[in-house]
Amino acid sequence: MRLDISETARSDLRQTYEYGRQIYGETAAQSYLSAMLLAIDRIPEWPFASRLRKEVRPPVRLLPHEAHNIFYDVHADEVEIVRVLLHSADWVHIL
Repeated sequence: MRLDISETARSDLRQTYEYGRQIYGETAAQSYLSAMLLAIDRIPEWPFASRLRKEVRPPVRLLPHEAHNIFYDVHADEVEIVRVLLHSADWVHIL
C-alpha cells in the first residue's frame, strides 16, 4: 500500500518539530519526530488496525502516538495521512 502525507499533515509535523526544538532542544525534537515518522511508516502495514472515527466527515482513522494523534484515511491502494494533532486539540472541530 502506498503512503501519502497531505501538505496539511506535513505542516503539522514541521510545527511539531519546531515547537519541540524551541522547548526541548534539537536532539529531543529530532528523536520525537523520528519516532512519529516511524509510526506513520508502519500504518500501511496494518491500515485497518486503528478504529474508524465517525465523529467527523469524512470518517478517518486515529492512531495515538505519544502526545499526538495521527489521523489517516485508507483508499483502495493508498494510506493518506490527513493531520497530526496534539491529543488536547479539539480534532472533531478541526477536521
